[in-house]
Amino acid sequence: MSKKLVIDTDGVADDVRAISLAIQHPDVEVLAITTVIGCVNVTQATANVARTLRANGLETDSIPIYRGAAEPLIGNNHDPTHEAHFFGEDGIGGKPEEFPSVEYNDFNAAVEDVHAASALIKLFREHKGEAILVCLGPLTNVALALKLEPEFASWPKSVHVMGGNLFGAGNVKSYSTAEFNFSNDPEAAHIVIEKMKVPLTVVPWECFLFPSVDSTVDFHAHLELDAPLAKFFSTATSVGRAALEPSGVQYAYCDEITMASAICPNVILEKRELRGTVELHGSITRGQLALDWTERLWSDVFLASGKFCDKRPKITFVEKYDIPLLDKMIREAVLNSAKPQSE
Repeated sequence: MSKKLVIDTDGVADDVRAISLAIQHPDVEVLAITTVIGCVNVTQATANVARTLRANGLETDSIPIYRGAAEPLIGNNHDPTHEAHFFGEDGIGGKPEEFPSVEYNDFNAAVEDVHAASALIKLFREHKGEAILVCLGPLTNVALALKLEPEFASWPKSVHVMGGNLFGAGNVKSYSTAEFNFSNDPEAAHIVIEKMKVPLTVVPWECFLFPSVDSTVDFHAHLELDAPLAKFFSTATSVGRAALEPSGVQYAYCDEITMASAICPNVILEKRELRGTVELHGSITRGQLALDWTERLWSDVFLASGKFCDKRPKITFVEKYDIPLLDKMIREAVLNSAKPQSE
């Protein structure tokens, strides 16, 4: 039986690989894709998703796209253009003439007059307990859905989020210890972490950062395959790969891990369950996940003394994933894109 996924995304390079992984998987049905401001503006994110569908051999209307939040609830004054140094001006390499070349209609591909938050509510009301929500960008759309319809918190089968950090490694600016998606909209991340009542899996930034320096793994090998998606992924990651090369860091997997955790749980090798919340009041730490390690450290007797508080929700964090297995899934997705659609 196919897994039903709804994907919320800001549509940049690692997002399009993750989306393609879902599209090309034989046991996955993508019900819809919602877009949100993040590393690019929401209109560009929508266009990138449409282009991704065409890169996968699909018509742009084959999977409904719903445009969502154009700005965070409050935010951290992030400017999407500041991410061009890593993703390119359009978030996917800045080469509009490359395969598949940009089309004017890509920017108008979203379903008219239906906001992403409203679409999320409708989709999960119709598929209660059976559809999985995969979040690859800032969580603004999901937070809005929770505020518009509190029952939404119980409707997904599970929620898989790329964002936050487990050990305080940041990737926003040198004086921030927050991860980008959570830092872009800390209030939204706080709402989702606090309000969701279904199993929540978080793939933190460290899952990209730590393996990216592993010289025994070639995270770029799939880009050399003779297949349409290899060309598209090579374009999408070109700016980031060039930016990382001088420091000896590869463009490793990030959002792809989150997608794989929803499709194939076996890809996750090590998990850690901690209670936590999103820091809203700091300057250096605003948007960082503040986690409670005492529950794992102290005996029940000591916890009973009042040091422990169980009011915050438990979050399942991915600590280690099966790199060869995910790489195999990526390669299969790329190769599958070269097959005739009838196969």
